[in-house]
Amino acid sequence: RCALARPGLAVWFMHARLWRLRVDAKRLLPEYLHAWLLTSGGRQRVLDTWVANRRAGVDVRLGSIEVPLPDIAHQRTFADAVDAVDRLQGRLNASAERLDELLGTLRNLAFRGELS
Repeated sequence: RCALARPGLAVWFMHARLWRLRVDAKRLLPEYLHAWLLTSGGRQRVLDTWVANRRAGVDVRLGSIEVPLPDIAHQRTFADAVDAVDRLQGRLNASAERLDELLGTLRNLAFRGELS
C-alpha cells in the first residue's frame, strides 16, 4: 500500500511498518513516485530490491530502488492528469452517494404507497 501525504493535514499517523520517503522535487515529483509505486511494476521492483537486500544481509535502502525518471515536465503532465482523474472520481463517488439516497427515498415512498 502506498499513500501520498500532503502538507497541511492537521493530523498525521505514522505506522511502524510504513516507509516515509522524501524526494528532491526538482528531480522527482512525489505524485509521480506515488503513482509509480502503485503499479504492479513499481511494487515488484520494491519487492525485488527488498528481497535481494535481505538475502545479502543488508538493510533495505530505498535509495537503491531504480525508478523510471522522465523529465520533470513529463512528470508534471502525468501528475496533473492523475489529479484530474482523482477529482473526477471524487465527483463520481459523490454522485453515486446522492443517487443511493434518492433511490432509498423512492423505495420508501413506493413501499408506503405514496408514489403517484
